[in-house]
Amino acid sequence: MSARPLATRRGWAHLVLTGAHGQDTALARPDVIATWLDTLRRAGFEGVRTGAVGPGVAADLTAAGFTAVQDLVLLSCDLTTGPRAGADPRIDRIRTRWARQETDIEEVLGIDAASFGPDWALDRVAFDEACAATQRSRLMACRDVDGTAAGFVLAGATAGSGFVQRLAVIPDRRRGGTATRLLAQAHRWLAGSGCSTSVVNTETSNEAALGLYQRFGYAPLPYGLRVLERPLGDR
Repeated sequence: MSARPLATRRGWAHLVLTGAHGQDTALARPDVIATWLDTLRRAGFEGVRTGAVGPGVAADLTAAGFTAVQDLVLLSCDLTTGPRAGADPRIDRIRTRWARQETDIEEVLGIDAASFGPDWALDRVAFDEACAATQRSRLMACRDVDGTAAGFVLAGATAGSGFVQRLAVIPDRRRGGTATRLLAQAHRWLAGSGCSTSVVNTETSNEAALGLYQRFGYAPLPYGLRVLERPLGDR
């Protein structure tokens, strides 16, 4: 467990729980969770929000006074079946660990904020965490003729498993095929990286995203994820 300031809410902490996505993963004893919360209070935080966690961890946190604020469906698809997309000249492949790509990453974070809104947008720290969550990662942006990015996808690969970590399109450029092109190129990179499956999550109410993923062969896994939060004024 680690914590850092939550960029989207002043005075709150973001609780990072490594390995908390599993269906059967559980947290430490209730007294240990209470110790975490007390440590955050003494550090001056007014509240705490988690990242996405699996049902076992969510149940433990709920018992400790947390409330779910976001429900996510977890989906998976087989990358070994179906046609594979060819290279798309509109997709700019950005190597996330190259320092000279700093301006590209700032542009991507602007797209993310426009797409997800101020309460759920990635800051630079969260973006770096997403890149580091897998053994390899690749950032790709879909650009117009003038070089302006309309959307991006961040894909990650670890030991034959692929992950679509983030997919965002500027709101006024949606329903024009940008997300489809980005996801196709993410699958192309994942398959080329030796991945046989891909996993993604999205809000249970995001019908547009669910429709996109279903067209690519994604199907829901038997469990979902939740983001939870808790004020720290009460004990």
